[in-house]
Amino acid sequence: MRPDGGDRAHAKFAQIKTAATDQQATEPPLRRLNRMNPLAIELFLLLNASASSPAWLLAAARMASQHLSTLALLALLPLAFLGRRARWQVCGVLLAMALAWLAARGMRETIPSVRPFMLGLGYQGMPHSASAGFPSMHATMAAAWAGGLCWFAAPRWRWAWMGVAVPVAVCIAWSRVYLGLHFPSDMGTGLLLGAVSGWLALTLSERLGLARRFLADPNAQKPSE
Repeated sequence: MRPDGGDRAHAKFAQIKTAATDQQATEPPLRRLNRMNPLAIELFLLLNASASSPAWLLAAARMASQHLSTLALLALLPLAFLGRRARWQVCGVLLAMALAWLAARGMRETIPSVRPFMLGLGYQGMPHSASAGFPSMHATMAAAWAGGLCWFAAPRWRWAWMGVAVPVAVCIAWSRVYLGLHFPSDMGTGLLLGAVSGWLALTLSERLGLARRFLADPNAQKPSE
């Protein structure tokens, strides 16, 4: 059984604070970002795996982390052949993901951060480079994929698409925390950023008249002059 969560989190928080003091003194001011607190640590440890976690659950998390996003993108290929509305969804997903990538990349460049294993925190279930982790690119792109599918769907089908796409995005986000590659705040911010990117993509396409032109029936008769 794990030790008491509150005591463990506060002890780890104090340890990280002490170890980081000398290191921060030599880093640029922008890299002194410290968003760690006992509550954030405890939430991470609650969701993170351990060395005694079931092997099947670790394997499922690795599959979701490494391959589920690729499978989600491949699922767009058959969708593109299911009619004009479906192709519009695919275009919406690609636009949402492009906007989300730009936003996440900009945030990573201006808000440097660390990953849990870089602090010796929790259990790391798969190898990863020591790069900035806020926001999570996996969560951002997964949420943009789901957001594009939902926002660009026919209104009567949006709830159905949410039931399919949102669990996929959440599963990807969960796997990254479970494997110790991200903090929950990285995931939450990424999911929100991706969802907003989907809405923004739809808003821009409607303002520019792209939806009306793309979904217009080419066989419809034009008014006589």
